[in-house]
Amino acid sequence: VRRRGMRSLWAAHYEVLEDGRIDMFIHEQDPWKRIVESILGDIPLLGFFFIYLINPTYLVDMADGTTALKLTKKPSIFERYFVIDKVAELDADDELRALLALIVMVIMEKNRG
Repeated sequence: VRRRGMRSLWAAHYEVLEDGRIDMFIHEQDPWKRIVESILGDIPLLGFFFIYLINPTYLVDMADGTTALKLTKKPSIFERYFVIDKVAELDADDELRALLALIVMVIMEKNRG
């Protein structure tokens, strides 16, 4: 898993590689949530409330453009809960690779802020 392009305030884009070729893409469904979270997240108390309410959603797209999985952050105050929904059927190898890529992406996004 690698970040596509430079670090951006607008949206996160990741590429999942297999044998040096791009196999899947992970991207935010609605980049406006990140903008609102970064602007309002720094305001004391109000920022805490918005971080609880604004929950990003990430999509895993296959190389052919079909959406395979959707990861949604659930509202929580101190922990991070995520739900992964299967949008399209995948073979076992692709599904495992996509799930592992989502775990790595969540860790990278946590470090991103």
